[in-house]
Amino acid sequence: MKKIVLLLLMSVVLMASDILSYNVYNRTKRVDIMFTFDTPYQGIIKEIKKPSKIILQLYGLSVDAPAVKHINSPLISKVTITPLDNYVQIVAFTSSNTNLQIDKTTDKYGLRLRFVPKVVIADKTNILTHNHTSFALKTQQGLDIPTSYYIVVALLFIAAAFLFFTKRKINKGTNTQKSQPTALKKRWFFKDQGNMKDTVNVRFTKQIDKTTSIMMLDYGEFNYLILNGQSSVLLDKFENDKPIANSRFDELLQEHTQEIDKLLQATQTQEDDEPFELYKNKASSIAYDL
Repeated sequence: MKKIVLLLLMSVVLMASDILSYNVYNRTKRVDIMFTFDTPYQGIIKEIKKPSKIILQLYGLSVDAPAVKHINSPLISKVTITPLDNYVQIVAFTSSNTNLQIDKTTDKYGLRLRFVPKVVIADKTNILTHNHTSFALKTQQGLDIPTSYYIVVALLFIAAAFLFFTKRKINKGTNTQKSQPTALKKRWFFKDQGNMKDTVNVRFTKQIDKTTSIMMLDYGEFNYLILNGQSSVLLDKFENDKPIANSRFDELLQEHTQEIDKLLQATQTQEDDEPFELYKNKASSIAYDL
């Protein structure tokens, strides 16, 4: 019988854990005391409540030396740690409005004592088991995210993708329109061609200033002399007598000099407007496509 008792005592000693350290965290509405062990703590905890103190007996645990910690909190004023035979006794001197919650870490290398007002945990179930019953508590719980959250996030991503592709398509169309000459986009002077599907070709062009140019356009069987600026103005139209030489284009410009001058004076808004005579000095810059 004695041998059996000795074997049990030896197994308890071998399985005992040591307190490596403890830290006190004094918060506004709670006080936490965190203990760290050298091995996973598998022992039993017994709680004894008294009017001005809470006594904990941690079996299968040891500590090198007793310790006393004073705490400036309305919940707890002092904690003592005392090593006894086969267990460590922790005494917390508390107020009558203090309750204790004990949590083991998942790996059992730590133990947290949380002192809180009773009103905070009035609806919670006591997490301790008495009469030398062992317990294991989880300190972390999975987040319960509602399904509606994922639905909202998915809808936001879909809306963002739709807006992105819509904006990209609009910008692409705008850039395509900008790349075309202004005279080609405004075809009000081609109405007499009916349903003809001929493309518009630029035969001659002369740049007068940054925003104004004169073009000779081919469309179907006709040629059009266009003043292209802030708006397009039809200067002349040819059917049988198509200008095919650069010199003929210069002659047409000379013939319409007065008309062009009037149009430029009526449409220009800047103080440094260039007179139409400037295009006469730019004959070398004529671009044509025969």
